Amino acid sequence: MKTILVANSKGGVGKTTIASELAYAAQNSGLKFDYYDLDRQGGSSFEDRQNPDSTVAIVDTPGALTEDLGKYMQASDLIVVPTRMSYRDQQPLELMVKTVRDVGLPAIYVLSQWNRYRVCADFLEWFKSTYPDEAVIAMPQSELFPQAGLAGCSVCQMKLDSFPAQQVNQLIGMVEQRLHVGLRLWGKEDRHG
Repeated sequence: MKTILVANSKGGVGKTTIASELAYAAQNSGLKFDYYDLDRQGGSSFEDRQNPDSTVAIVDTPGALTEDLGKYMQASDLIVVPTRMSYRDQQPLELMVKTVRDVGLPAIYVLSQWNRYRVCADFLEWFKSTYPDEAVIAMPQSELFPQAGLAGCSVCQMKLDSFPAQQVNQLIGMVEQRLHVGLRLWGKEDRHG
């Protein structure tokens, strides 16, 4: 079984949204998967679940750099690190990059709440120039994420042709490329409503 850890030492960066989207992708792909919500702040679309035949586990972590987070990281196969794009998030993100590199695992950095303001473009440019070898994707700020959460579905099920859905599909492809667990991209035939 492969474990995807969704982690950041800072809260409010989109960990639960990303973990839920990955769980919907696993469900859509017909995979048996485990889901662990260690954050316990609520808002996850999934309850904890364990399946003895799981091929992948998705773990949503609390926003704190603790000894437990270090243990979870060492037991993972891939770390997905969501972050917001502000000066308040820069230092915690740099700490996460260092921590992930110290563990020696592959990571994908998700820049959450992308919008048209210059600060987002500047943050992305800073990240790419400072950490050119890291995988990064920008996830747009969109009302589709909370709407999908309320409806209990993925943004890809809500509106497959939207930019948020395209970015979620790209993230799913990045995860699959690294883990080879059988995640498939959402397609028009997968849309439910």
